[in-house]
Amino acid sequence: NWYVDIAMTIGYYDYTARVNYKDAWIGTMNSKSEIAVITQDPYDVWSLATNSTVDTINNMLSAQYLFYNEMVITGTDALNPLPVKLTNFTAARITDGVAVRWNTASEINASHFTIERSYDNKNFEAIGKVKANNTASNYQFMDKTVDGTVTSVVYYRLVSVDYNGASANSKVVSVAFDKVSTVELTVYPNPATSQLNVLFNAPLNEVLNVTVYGLDGKKVKEQMFTNTNDVNVNVSDLSKGLYFVKVQSTTINKVIRFMKD
Repeated sequence: NWYVDIAMTIGYYDYTARVNYKDAWIGTMNSKSEIAVITQDPYDVWSLATNSTVDTINNMLSAQYLFYNEMVITGTDALNPLPVKLTNFTAARITDGVAVRWNTASEINASHFTIERSYDNKNFEAIGKVKANNTASNYQFMDKTVDGTVTSVVYYRLVSVDYNGASANSKVVSVAFDKVSTVELTVYPNPATSQLNVLFNAPLNEVLNVTVYGLDGKKVKEQMFTNTNDVNVNVSDLSKGLYFVKVQSTTINKVIRFMKD
């Protein structure tokens, strides 16, 4: 899951890219000679580099006559190089969250897609998983657990995973939000077994809507509270795993994740 991102300020150039790799990165491939270079152009289209070579002694991949002024370069299995050909990936604000959409031109041996989110464009976490159709498809995932008060910009990326466990990341897209809230949200115990307590650092004298979502983005529990900053949610009927709890009122919209044991 490694790559080189090449970007030039102006113009187009012919160039040769050389990338060193580690033996541990070749995964389940039978031989280093099966490694090849694939490139992603500015239109998010992946393709096998026609002038790709591999130096198995010095662990170096090379690709000649590359010309886009912006390109992502990585290694792949030359015998089955493109399990997913992604043609579009976007994220846009909607009334109750963010709509993440993507399109594929082809899918071969594809297992699923993992949607990842970041509040700093550095640390990404998985927030959803969508099964691959293994044919050209249009997909959509609704992120209803996004907290737009943490930062003014939220980042998303898509991870394509094949049945062999190999994966590839899409480009990163961003969504702008309005303001940052000073209200902090805490849940305990975490992990929770039967009861989950949700606590604010400030009094809240209004109606409070508390919703729990699974990793697939589906709502699994919802409760209403009034005039309290410490609520108790029964999670004993939930299966073990990762969940998100979202708290909304007229003045707050916060999300925090927790584990159910």
